[in-house]
Amino acid sequence: MPPKKDKKGGKGKKKAVSKDAGEIVSPEDKVRLLESERSSLQFQLACKSEETSDVIAECADLRTALAEANKKHQEEKQMTADISATMTRQFKGMQNELLEKIAEREKLIDNLRDELVEAQKVATEQLAEKDRIIQQKDEDAAICRQEIKDLCNHFADLFVEASKQVSSVM
Repeated sequence: MPPKKDKKGGKGKKKAVSKDAGEIVSPEDKVRLLESERSSLQFQLACKSEETSDVIAECADLRTALAEANKKHQEEKQMTADISATMTRQFKGMQNELLEKIAEREKLIDNLRDELVEAQKVATEQLAEKDRIIQQKDEDAAICRQEIKDLCNHFADLFVEASKQVSSVM
C-alpha cells in the first residue's frame, strides 16, 4: 500500500476561487486535488483488494473445511450403514438359528407327546391285561377253593362212612 500523501494545509499557493461558488480553481490545485483523490482511491483499492484476498482465502479455507466435513460425514454415514448391515445380518442369522431351534424343539415335543400317548396306551393295555389275568386267577382260585371244599366234604363223608362201617364191623 502506498503511503498517504500529506495535504498541504495552507502551504503553497492559495486557491484563487472556491469550488462551491463556481469560480475557477488553479490548475495546480486541480492536479493536487486529483492526485489526492487518486491516492485515496488507490488506498481504498488496496484495502478492498486486501479484504478481497482475505475473504477469498477464508472462503477457500471454508470450502476445504466443508469438503473435509462432507467427507467425514460420508465416511461416518458409510460406517453406520456398514454397521447396520452387519447387525441386521447377524440379527437375521440369530433369528434363523432360533427359529430352527424352536422348530426342532417343537418336533421333539410332538415326538415326546406321541411317545407319551403310545406309552399310556401300552400301560393301559398292560394294566387291562394284568387285571384280566388277576381276575382269571381269582376265578381259578375260587374254583379250586370250591373243589377243595367239595373234596373236603366228600372226604368227610367218606370218613364218616368209613367210621360207621368200622364201628359197625366192630
